[in-house]
Amino acid sequence: MQLVLIFSIVSTVISTTELSVRVKRQYYVCGVYPNTFLSQFPCNYWQSQTTRNPNACANGGMKIGVGCYYNYQCTPYGNAVCISNCCCTNPILTTRAPIIPTTTTRSVAALAYCYNGQRTQVRCTTSTDCAAQQTCMNGVCCTTTGQEYTGACAGLPAISSCQPNRVCGQFTCTTSNYCCECQYGRTSGLCGQNGLTCPTGYTCNIQGYCCATCANGRTPFGSCFNGLCASGYTCQAGNICC
Repeated sequence: MQLVLIFSIVSTVISTTELSVRVKRQYYVCGVYPNTFLSQFPCNYWQSQTTRNPNACANGGMKIGVGCYYNYQCTPYGNAVCISNCCCTNPILTTRAPIIPTTTTRSVAALAYCYNGQRTQVRCTTSTDCAAQQTCMNGVCCTTTGQEYTGACAGLPAISSCQPNRVCGQFTCTTSNYCCECQYGRTSGLCGQNGLTCPTGYTCNIQGYCCATCANGRTPFGSCFNGLCASGYTCQAGNICC
């Protein structure tokens, strides 16, 4: 009985510690309004450095500001691997400019756009991947404003909120927990009915909608904002950045 009580106390302490660490997790808001953006690093990280870059990894890539134990914990942030408990870009396999530039000059141009024009470097699959007071919008973390429904569907208004257990009926529950025709991007219409097929750049999802996809099969780096995307990405059909 005494051993059970001790284990219970230790488990409570560990759980409380983990919760405390998660609640305290935060990002920096850098730039000058209205050109602000979210960063996992202090804002001076994006300025030129004259000394050897302390954010370099042993594989020649760059730390992206995410801790890890296994490689799969880094995959939501792009082509990244776990090295010495830090997620790092992988220059050997990367075919385009990584999210965190490998040069000594940090460029805001490499950041994705939120639905309202805010800039961010943080990829996500649900809002639990983001810091407090942030929402996972179209696959990137954006500051929560209360207006997320207005741009939840790749810049278009949401159809409705997702029901418990991320249920949306005939629609898809997106990263922001709103229902849209597609997980990422805008639909071009119905498919799979009466022989209807999707145009180039779209695939038919299980709900029967043509949804925009990146040609390389990778997750889009957010949605286009007035036709704009992060440096190295282009605005493609369906309003997605590939």
